[in-house]
Amino acid sequence: MPHVRKRHLTDRFEKLCRFSPLVGVFGHRQSGKTTFVESSAKRYLTFDRERDLSEAQQDPEAFISRNHSIRTVIDECQLAPKIFPALKEWVRTHKKPGQFVLTGSVRFTSRKAIRESLTGRIVSSEMLPMNVSEILERPLSHSLIRLLECKDFNRHDLSSLHARHFAPHLSSFKKYLSTGGLPGICFVRDSGTRSDYLRTLIDLILDRDLRQVAVTSLSLEALRRYLTWIAQNALKPYSYAAVKRSLGLAEQTQKKLLNAFESIYLIRRLKRYGSKGEIVLLEDQLEELLLSEKALSVHDQAITAFYRNARTQFIYRSETQCEFFQYQTRGGAYVPLGLKTDLGVLGFIFVRGAGLELSEKRSAESFLRAFPGAKMLFLTLEPGPAEVLNVDMLKLTVSTLL
Repeated sequence: MPHVRKRHLTDRFEKLCRFSPLVGVFGHRQSGKTTFVESSAKRYLTFDRERDLSEAQQDPEAFISRNHSIRTVIDECQLAPKIFPALKEWVRTHKKPGQFVLTGSVRFTSRKAIRESLTGRIVSSEMLPMNVSEILERPLSHSLIRLLECKDFNRHDLSSLHARHFAPHLSSFKKYLSTGGLPGICFVRDSGTRSDYLRTLIDLILDRDLRQVAVTSLSLEALRRYLTWIAQNALKPYSYAAVKRSLGLAEQTQKKLLNAFESIYLIRRLKRYGSKGEIVLLEDQLEELLLSEKALSVHDQAITAFYRNARTQFIYRSETQCEFFQYQTRGGAYVPLGLKTDLGVLGFIFVRGAGLELSEKRSAESFLRAFPGAKMLFLTLEPGPAEVLNVDMLKLTVSTLL
């Protein structure tokens, strides 16, 4: 199958299965969860299948006892609320690691019908849409961790950062801007067919998954309009007032829907530093392109695409915690993307030309003052070696980091 790749989650998943009797793999619909878990499953059950769902709901204890083994997968687990107390009781007395793998496109703890959170009984990880290195079948990069560990930028230490030798092809990153990373969609060659598939998927998510976690009287069309507004304003500070003026949605309704969108892995909310508020990004690149109706510039698309690729270096590794954010001040300083970790802070600014604009330099200086010890990366879509600007500023091709 052309969309099958070894996923970066593999190593982390195997470690979790050696540690816990219950392991969760959750994420955006069509991100590849089923294909991933089926490859190592001894038994595969799905609550999309009426017989499995009915048996689990009627007698969950018997269902668990009858189906337990090493690597029994229960897909779309959130559809059977009664299964969760039964699972908790089972693993209380049967502690062998790797017995059950739960998967789903909804955070099951967000469903009011599910009162058992399995806290202390399950370890989980997210399955993200594919990034460029997975599509190219390259190893998970650790370039950002390496840069965070650099005390200062200098030419000797950074000699390995050259896109030609260590990075995925720049052309693949540019292609990713128009295909995204959902495995069943991004490998479809015809752009019109890709768009049709994705529209159908979005409608399914809004009409099925969303209504599992939120009670709303809004029509599918109204929900789609709201998601379109989010996509068109991807890097702008989220404004409840602007949404109300544009779509007529009350602030409380927006808050409820944003929480629901998060619970079905449709959006990410990034905090803003230097100013109040947050920005809201869609989970997949093609979703953003399709719903924004090409309202975002290539420059802005590159920023959001870099975020969707860079996060895998941390989400799939448990050693380093991270927070992506945006930095903007009333004085005009603007860094569209930042990264805070226990190793340090990085800022990212995409540059349009060969040299830096004055506003870019001043934004970088403001960021470095706000976060002492931080470093700034100026990213470009042009190929070339890393260029050290000073001890805390570096200019390099974006694909070098992926």
